[in-house]
Amino acid sequence: MSYLDLSDPVRKVFDTIDKKRGSYIEVLKEAVNIRSVKGDYAEAKKIISWTEKKFRDLDAGTTLQDVGSVMMDGRKITLPPVLIADFKSENSKMTLLVYGHLDVTPSPPGVESGDNESSFNLKEEDGALFGKGVTDSKGPLLCWMNAIQSYKESGMDLPLNIRFVIEAMKESGSVGLMDYLQESKGYLFRGVNFVCISDSSCLFADKPVITYGLRGCCKFKVTVEGAKCDLHSGVHGGMIAEPMTDLVYLLSNLSNIKGEILVPNLRDGIEDVTPDEEKNYHRLSFDVGKFKKESGVDRLLHKEDKKRLLMHRTRFPSLTIHSIDTGDSVGDEVIPCKVSGTFTIRIVPNQNPTEVFHRVQGYLVYLFNKVQSPNELTIDMPVGIPAWLAKNDDDNYKAASKAIFKVYRQKPELVREGSTIPIVYQLQQLSKKNVLLLPVGNSDHCILKNRDRIDVKTFMDGAKVVAAYIQELSTTKLKK
Repeated sequence: MSYLDLSDPVRKVFDTIDKKRGSYIEVLKEAVNIRSVKGDYAEAKKIISWTEKKFRDLDAGTTLQDVGSVMMDGRKITLPPVLIADFKSENSKMTLLVYGHLDVTPSPPGVESGDNESSFNLKEEDGALFGKGVTDSKGPLLCWMNAIQSYKESGMDLPLNIRFVIEAMKESGSVGLMDYLQESKGYLFRGVNFVCISDSSCLFADKPVITYGLRGCCKFKVTVEGAKCDLHSGVHGGMIAEPMTDLVYLLSNLSNIKGEILVPNLRDGIEDVTPDEEKNYHRLSFDVGKFKKESGVDRLLHKEDKKRLLMHRTRFPSLTIHSIDTGDSVGDEVIPCKVSGTFTIRIVPNQNPTEVFHRVQGYLVYLFNKVQSPNELTIDMPVGIPAWLAKNDDDNYKAASKAIFKVYRQKPELVREGSTIPIVYQLQQLSKKNVLLLPVGNSDHCILKNRDRIDVKTFMDGAKVVAAYIQELSTTKLKK
């Protein structure tokens, strides 16, 4: 069903989309069937080749860009290529660059719907589609293809030039792509007016959203090493300073039970919350009770106040301890000679990863020296990704807001999210453009669950949002 008046140029495209339900789902089925799980390079190459053919069928100019190789288990592995696909009709038209990825994450251990055949066979149940990648992020990319195809089948030229940059290594940290973007920025971003990504989780189920901010991520590994070999608790217990005791002491002093980070001065430089932000968090349609139920917990922090919960999830830094590793130590009576713990700090704008590392390092060294342990302490930060924040009132965001209103008859909520997508910050820095995150789906689809799902209606509406967004961008008058 279309809400558009007869004079709207995108109405014909919407009508075409409404007639293509069956074929769209069949193509999604093909994409889901390719097992492009993180780490499977052969399947990653296969999904990139499949996608290139689909783009060529739509008359795009395509290039498979070699991005090098990596060493794994002593072997040199060629990385999957990056796909560049161009829809270019007139130099006078503005250009939109779209990023997408086609790899999927493995299912958590023990999950019933793990990485077996059923995960890669698209299934429709009660108006929903189930299968690996339907939301993250094969489904969203197909919404772009479907919109472009519908323009063509409606007898309409694309009102924009569109360039796609597509990878199948996002879940592995975009290995290869980051260097390629840096090396080829003069070519990739020449003439680009807007940048868009359809890859983000969503906070809310009841209203459409546009994401304008993400937290960054600093991943830490803390190692304490004592004796040259494992010892026995019956023989050595009570006589030595055990590495595990030191590590537990350090980890337990990183944050308290209220979720407050105890690292001194870590929040220095973070901007104060403005009155407008306070009002916006009050207005957001977030159901605390529903979120608590879906998360499977009895109680949330911050007195379950909606505004405070959302701010601590998206506006403020948070610290999570993930694991303790004892290496090859086996047995209930063993004193491990070497233990490692991992934790992450989700950082926000004005927090620099390097400064965060030095503050955490200084604090942990202080605690370690305070107990005068004879063991050896090592602190590493293998990953440091800055936070990302965009201006949510520019022409790109206005066009997306109008497009969403045309489809849903609701103004989208502008939100920040607590997760991290490394490529967003990189694209904004290199392109010098305000990046837009345009989610396809809602929180029921995006929260980590046993089965990746998207409603059929949401999938179809996603193509309409993309079609309307393209049209709205084309009417923008660039400021000189």
